Amino acid sequence: MTWSLDTIENHIDTTNILNIFNTLGMKNNANMAFTSSTAVEVANEHIDDELNKGLFKDVNKLVKSMNKELESLSRETTEAANEISKVVSEITSDQSFKSNVTSSYPEPKFGGQSLKALIYMSRQR
Repeated sequence: MTWSLDTIENHIDTTNILNIFNTLGMKNNANMAFTSSTAVEVANEHIDDELNKGLFKDVNKLVKSMNKELESLSRETTEAANEISKVVSEITSDQSFKSNVTSSYPEPKFGGQSLKALIYMSRQR
């Protein structure tokens, strides 16, 4: 067993491997020997970081998509409001509409006399 560890140490530079891990963001904060438990902790942290990055990318894409949809709906609503405003303006500028609106109700008559005439005659007495 000792011969195997010596062979591994002769062929693998553990300091170099730890430096590579440090540059990848997988640091051994306790400055302890890099064991299987620290490797699992580092791997879990790295997995969590990558999942969070992916999640934030997805959320960012979703928000951008929603913003595009809202901008589109806002444009369509503005266009519809402008069209409605044009139609209302055309209708209200038409003289036949104005005369129909002001005289759209029939004048009530009592005994063949209009209401206005009856009021006028009652005031004359």
